[in-house]
Amino acid sequence: MTTIRRQSWWFNEPVFVDQESKVFEIPANYSQGNLAVGGKLFGSTDRLVFVPNRIDACLGGRVLSIPKTQIFDVKPVPRSLSFTGLFSGSLVPRMSVTLHDGTQHRFVVNSINRSIELMLAYLSSEDPLTSGYK
Repeated sequence: MTTIRRQSWWFNEPVFVDQESKVFEIPANYSQGNLAVGGKLFGSTDRLVFVPNRIDACLGGRVLSIPKTQIFDVKPVPRSLSFTGLFSGSLVPRMSVTLHDGTQHRFVVNSINRSIELMLAYLSSEDPLTSGYK
């Protein structure tokens, strides 16, 4: 279970444990069922964590924590025009994080290509902060 704490009046952040440290954070909406939950995506030295903003957390938005070693691929997913996906972010291209077991997690992020480059640098163990990403 991931412990969260208040980061600002709107956002929460995960509590990092032991030798774990934050590598990056980006605002993101996480597609949870037929709803896109607002929050932030954090990359740490050990895991990728999505933490819903304070309002969405109260409305049932869930924290997602994925060990970095379980991530297989990150790629864009084209938008889809479906009524069932109307509130899940499917009207815009999303960033898909695929795990080794085939599970996909989709995120709406600003500058999708730049965010995917950041994630790929993160997964290849390059330091995104020194690679020109912030």
